[in-house]
Amino acid sequence: MNKYQCIITITPRSKGSDVVEASKRAGAQGGTIVYGKGSGAAETKSFFSGLLEPEKAMVITLVEVEKVEKVKKGIQEALELGKISKGVLFVLEVEDVVGLTKIDG
Repeated sequence: MNKYQCIITITPRSKGSDVVEASKRAGAQGGTIVYGKGSGAAETKSFFSGLLEPEKAMVITLVEVEKVEKVKKGIQEALELGKISKGVLFVLEVEDVVGLTKIDG
């Protein structure tokens, strides 16, 4: 049985597809994009008399353990993570996976 880890990448909404494409180029099978709004103090900007909270994309990518570093690096480079307002990436341990279909090709 393969062991997996979960890469979570949170970026501006317009970059969600870029995360998926970068992860595929680095060896992942794909990802799931979930849209939402950021609520951090640094994310809220004044726009006329109101506040603007930028929309975000959260990309969930399940990756075989041996591919995690390569996929993580591919996403970091493609999105320039580490620069202000480009996004955040973190990796979580996965205890069990049910229903994941691996596509060979």
